[in-house]
Amino acid sequence: MKPVYEGKAKRVYDAGGGLLVVEFKDEVTAGDGARRDKAPGKGELAAKTSALLFREVAGVVKTHFVEYKPPNSLVVRRLDMIPLEVIVRFYAYGSFLRRMPLAPRLKKFSKPIVEFHLKDDKLHDPLVLAEDAVEAGLGV
Repeated sequence: MKPVYEGKAKRVYDAGGGLLVVEFKDEVTAGDGARRDKAPGKGELAAKTSALLFREVAGVVKTHFVEYKPPNSLVVRRLDMIPLEVIVRFYAYGSFLRRMPLAPRLKKFSKPIVEFHLKDDKLHDPLVLAEDAVEAGLGV
């Protein structure tokens, strides 16, 4: 398969016929990729979790998901990306603590916090409100 894209967390390959294979890496990054560590099994966990979530929303939201390809890949339809990153936080860590320094480090949240960030490393993936994305016409 021909490589199409490689980012911090995944590689994307052209599978032909308008399909792509997204391969999740066994790495974690921080600080816009400035820090990078090996995380064995992370790619498989990310692929399984993504497949589970895509299957869950399938009747409600149209997605690019086609199938899970064990151990760490998804087959998806080619699309134009909405430049948003969704982060679900269960613990106080990372950029959350920079924004909310009064929270104890690694405090477990009473419920997950869902954040939207503009996917742009040059701007350091700034936090955006859902209303910001709608008003900017990002397809949300």
